[in-house]
Amino acid sequence: MPRAWPCRNPATGAMLLALLLTVAAGAAWAHAARLFATVEGGAIVGEVYFAGGGPAAAVGVVAVDPDGNALAQARTDAEGRFRLPVTRRVDHRLLADVGDGHAASALVPADALPEPAATPSSAAAREPAAVAAAVDAALARRVAPLRRDIARLQDRILWRDVLGGLGYVLGLFGAAAFVLARRRDRQPPG
Repeated sequence: MPRAWPCRNPATGAMLLALLLTVAAGAAWAHAARLFATVEGGAIVGEVYFAGGGPAAAVGVVAVDPDGNALAQARTDAEGRFRLPVTRRVDHRLLADVGDGHAASALVPADALPEPAATPSSAAAREPAAVAAAVDAALARRVAPLRRDIARLQDRILWRDVLGGLGYVLGLFGAAAFVLARRRDRQPPG
């Protein structure tokens, strides 16, 4: 009678199957696309990259409004960077299709975008607002690289994560093998 498992012990076969699935899932996740965007002056700038950290070059990035109408589009450079002009102060949903079923998106809310330029007659009345806007823009330029680095670090797979996952899998199979051995010991010979 042929055996269902290629191994003599079903627990060993199940452990090998789980290990194979774990490695395959990790490899698939490592190729997931990510999109980071921030506002600089009158433009949305950002990067498209893979979860492992590599840039997604020559990828189309489209900004759409809440109704799904295209607002702007660009292509990433060799380092995965892009720049989109802002023409309207509405929420911008950014979409990047990397191909092979990988896509990324991000939302730039309308309140993160600059106010429309003031007319000369109202400039004096809006001077405190203009100073506040300039300070906000300068602060955003300084904080953007930090936000980008944090986003990249959160997407990185660390060895401790891989080893921890394998430890959980091995622990579960050890517990299952213990339960199966106890059941086998309790059965009367026959």
